[in-house]
This record gives sequence, C-alpha cells and structure tokens, in this order.
Amino acid sequence: MKLSRFAFAVVIAVSIGAILGFGLSEDTDEAPTPTPTPAAATQIASADETALAPPEPDPVPATTQLAAALPAALRTPTPADDTAGTQLSIVREDGRTFSLMRPGSTAVRVTFLTPQTFRIHALGSDPAVKLPDYMRVKADNSYPPVDVGIESRDYSATLKTREATVQLILAEDGVLLSVATPAGALVKNWKINLGRRTAVLDLESDEHIYGFGDKRAALDQRGRKIEIINRDAFASETNESYKSIPFYISSAGYGLFFHNFYPSTFDVGAWYRSRLQVTATAGDMDFYVFVGEPTEVIPQYTELTGRPAMLPRWAFGYHQAKASYEGRDAFRVASEMRKRKLPIDVVYYDG
Repeated sequence: MKLSRFAFAVVIAVSIGAILGFGLSEDTDEAPTPTPTPAAATQIASADETALAPPEPDPVPATTQLAAALPAALRTPTPADDTAGTQLSIVREDGRTFSLMRPGSTAVRVTFLTPQTFRIHALGSDPAVKLPDYMRVKADNSYPPVDVGIESRDYSATLKTREATVQLILAEDGVLLSVATPAGALVKNWKINLGRRTAVLDLESDEHIYGFGDKRAALDQRGRKIEIINRDAFASETNESYKSIPFYISSAGYGLFFHNFYPSTFDVGAWYRSRLQVTATAGDMDFYVFVGEPTEVIPQYTELTGRPAMLPRWAFGYHQAKASYEGRDAFRVASEMRKRKLPIDVVYYDG
C-alpha cells in the first residue's frame, strides 16, 4: 500500500515536472527582447528624428543682391518670390565701380575715382560711339584705390566714402539721386531721365553757379540759359562764345562735369528759379561730380580733363594783334615798335 502511494506520488511529480519543463523550454526557445539602455534609446530617437525631419527650405530670397565681380553672379528672383520683377540688383565690377539694375528702370553705373570724385553714368541701349576721348586725359581705373561702403534696400542704395555719400533710387521713370558730405547736403532731388536725355536738380535760394567756358553775359550764371555749342562770337557780350565747356562750380560746395560732347543746354534757373536742368541733344547722360570748395574742385576737374603745359617765356610778353593785317604789315609794326623802344614779343594775324 505504501509502495503504491509512493509510485502514485512519483508519477504526479514527473507529470508536473514534464509540464513545467515543456513550458520552460518554450520560453527559452524565444529570445527575450532586451530593454534599450538610455544611450541606445537616445541614439534611436536621434536617428528617427533625422530620418523624419523634412529638408531645410531654401533661404528666403534677398530683396537686394550684392553680387561678385561678374554680371553672371546676379541673382535671378524665383517665380515664388513676391518681390520678383522689382528687386534692385547690384554688381560690384571692381573696387570702385558699382552697377545698379532694376527691371523697368534705368540701369546706372557709379564709379568712385577718389573719396571726393565720382561718376554717375546712366546706362542706355545705344551703341557706344567710337571716337577718341578728347574730353579726358585720365582713365577712371588709373586712379588709386578708394574705399567705398554700400547699403541697399528694395529700390535704393547708398554708397559712401569718407568724404561723400551718394543715395540712389531706381524709379520707373528715371534715377533719383542726392549727394551729401558729413557737413550736409550738396545736391538734392537730382533726377536723370535717360529717355528724355534730361537731368534736373534743385538749387538753393542763395546758390551761385559759375563756369561753362568763355561766357560773357555774367560771372554768376544763375537765372540764365547756356548753350554748350561754339559759335563765331566776335565782340560778343552774351553767352554766345568761342569756347563752351559743360562744367560748372556751385557755391553749395561741388562741381559738375557733363561728359557728353554733343550740343546741350544748361537752364540755370531761367525757366524755374529753384531748378537746374541739363538737356542733351544726343549721347549719354554721364556726369562727374567733384566735392569741395572751388579750390578743391578745380584740381579734381583738371586732373581728369587735363592741365595746360607751362608756356614759353615769350608767351608772357606783350602781344600785338589786328584782324586786318595784310601782307607784311606785321613786320612794319614790329620794326616801328623796336625803333621806338616799345616792348613787343608777338605780332600775329587775327584772321
């Protein structure tokens, strides 16, 4: 009886063990999923974020592009750009020259020769005239380097040296400019219209304008109209003269040279007293501006356009001339002058 109970107990134990053993073997056949360590969890999250993160959008197109030296570097607005078709583009051609362009407006090139001298050239589509340059003796790029700072917005730009500040706005009907120094404004509301070949700027109420060559109507040309064309003006007491030069000096503190050899007109407040208007018959609207007092402006102008050579000694002597000398009249005059011991160095026929 005892044996039977023992056998029964063994059978029950073996059966339970077999059942438990089978269950354990199933558990050991399937590898448990490891719990990721904090470092591993961080690495997975980082990888997931990288995989799911959308690509970075393209940079927002700038409203003004200051490009490299080549025109090819100009930025072309994308169709999605709200400012496309209206942006101001600037190309720095070299250390002193900047080209400003805007669709629908006149392009303009600004060149700084010195901190006080700069050139404003409205760029048209007319082919360049291939003629010798008789108006200048010095090329723009032959001047020493000059430091120029630039700031720009949607339609405007400011170029600045230590002596002058030039502000430009490229409008649909032309180029608007102003010129100032650290001491104050020099040129206000200067507007260049390339289509009409006009340039208009404001005159102060007490501003005086001098220059334009051999003009005899007045020293101060304020209130007068000057034609830049040479005429046979014998004994003229008007502004018609033998020598016309498209250059003037303003008492406001600057000089302006119109680099255009075609006939032109300077209305110096004749039609509207507070405005000066330049009108060209042809050619480019191309200007040089010289900042400073007259004693500073004239050397800047003559450095660009040329200075007279020192005359020979006899040229400083006494000159005798007459419009109606004929044959050997001049020799008889010279002989008589010597006989009377009167100084004379030159006798010439004024034909």
